[in-house]
Amino acid sequence: MAFIENGYLDLRRYNQPTFRTEIAAIFVGDNGEPPANRDISIYPVDDIMKRNLFGRVISYIYVIEFQKRGLPHAHNLLTLDTYSTIRTKDDIDKHVSVELPDPIADPTLFQIITRCMIHGPCGTLNTNSPCMREGVCTKQYSKEFREKTEENINGYPMYQSMCTESVRVGRHYLDNRWVAPYNPWFSKNFNAHINVEAIVYQGGQEEEAAARAATRQTTHTAWFELNKNEQDSNNYLCSDIPHYYTFNKSAMKWQKRQRGSEQVIGRMPLVNIRDPQMYYLRLLLLRNLGAVNFDDLKTVYGIVCNTFKQACKMQGLFEGD
Repeated sequence: MAFIENGYLDLRRYNQPTFRTEIAAIFVGDNGEPPANRDISIYPVDDIMKRNLFGRVISYIYVIEFQKRGLPHAHNLLTLDTYSTIRTKDDIDKHVSVELPDPIADPTLFQIITRCMIHGPCGTLNTNSPCMREGVCTKQYSKEFREKTEENINGYPMYQSMCTESVRVGRHYLDNRWVAPYNPWFSKNFNAHINVEAIVYQGGQEEEAAARAATRQTTHTAWFELNKNEQDSNNYLCSDIPHYYTFNKSAMKWQKRQRGSEQVIGRMPLVNIRDPQMYYLRLLLLRNLGAVNFDDLKTVYGIVCNTFKQACKMQGLFEGD
């Protein structure tokens, strides 16, 4: 695992104490090695912001996904300021491409895109591709050729994809219709699969979105309900629950595990201390049994604390060993 900071590789480990920037992306190299042996590069978000690759970034959010096959990657959302907002077709074409690079003008980028950014192939070329459902690609590949970019078709830009000659990729001859959206700078600098898209979202619906989120059950609130109804669950920390229970997504509740517990390891995602509400909530979840609501987590010696941080302090969680 390597950290890329200020353009240089830093081969220190992930839990290094002096790494001060947040992760912007996790890139998993694909050099033909088995997944466990592949290189992983961590890229700090502040470098993207300093470079102004897409313009001035005013906010960002990322989620690190740990796939079942063990390859972590990050989903990133960058919000640009008013003057940098990607509004026109030219803006979109400047940052996102779905076309094969010229193999003569830029052979390096051409090799990267044909190796890392080709979808599938699927459909009649490969009916067993993971993206296929009932004989149809769930990602709508192959795409149509398009002479110019069109904005906001069914919520998504339709990128320019000119009709060109096919090139050999693996066992097949493919063209621009199979290229996933990419940014040339990212692809060339990291030599990895990095999907980049331009999106526009409507404002003015924040209250409605917040109301929907407030009524939706999560794995943590479902844990509260489990503790109310099951005595056994009160013996386990929140992070240990997956070892004994499985989460039913359709019913949004925890159910007692019938088999396979010996192969399960519970995990509590890391939280940056700059998000104190979540950081101290995580500390409490890792140390308290049987909570039935958030106030219960904040209760120490019969006193309901005002904040999770105050509850951690009263429990002595700020004291060193």
